[in-house]
Amino acid sequence: MTICKNIKNNIAGLVSCSSDSGKTDAGYGIQKKIISFMAAEGGYAKAKTLRDEGVHSSQLSALVKAGVLVRLKRGLYALANGTERSELLDIQKAIPGGIFCLGTALSIHGIGTWEPPEIQLAIRRDYRIAIPESPPIRLFSFSKARFELGIIEKSVGAGTIRVYDREKTICDIIRFRNALGMDIAMEALRAYLQEHSRNIPQLLEYSKLLRMEGSMRGYLEALV
Repeated sequence: MTICKNIKNNIAGLVSCSSDSGKTDAGYGIQKKIISFMAAEGGYAKAKTLRDEGVHSSQLSALVKAGVLVRLKRGLYALANGTERSELLDIQKAIPGGIFCLGTALSIHGIGTWEPPEIQLAIRRDYRIAIPESPPIRLFSFSKARFELGIIEKSVGAGTIRVYDREKTICDIIRFRNALGMDIAMEALRAYLQEHSRNIPQLLEYSKLLRMEGSMRGYLEALV
């Protein structure tokens, strides 16, 4: 496996410096097992799953120290050199209950030019999570109705992420216009209206369900 070949030298440094080659070979075999198992799982694995496979926590710590694994958060690891890895997929794995929203959703859909300084993620108001140390993440607390509306899945590398569709994203941008900035909200709406794939009836249906149809129509009339 390519991943195993690329990190062979790193792994060799993790095992005992003893001259007993049998111990060295055994140590390398354990490390290779970890990497092979995680590669087969798409490059990610929970610590509990690895423990069930007979992996000791000290072995995980050694691989993290060597730069072979990345500790996304407590109890969750990723292969540092996994070819299918992405920042968005890392976050989705670390916060499976979150939905990419607002500026991050705009970027995923290619709407406008604004790039937020942090990953923007929606969670339900009753949801409590542990945030990874990096990258920076900004959470937005949504009501049940707003949270569940307009969720779609997109393939990213070896897995899928959950993000709001274009119309729901625009509704959320207008809803949070004061927090994000009116200029950002209007730029996003203008960019959306210029898209051939825009779906105004769906946008208005969403805004009606979210009880913001009046404000949405007002901004649409001002720009169209």
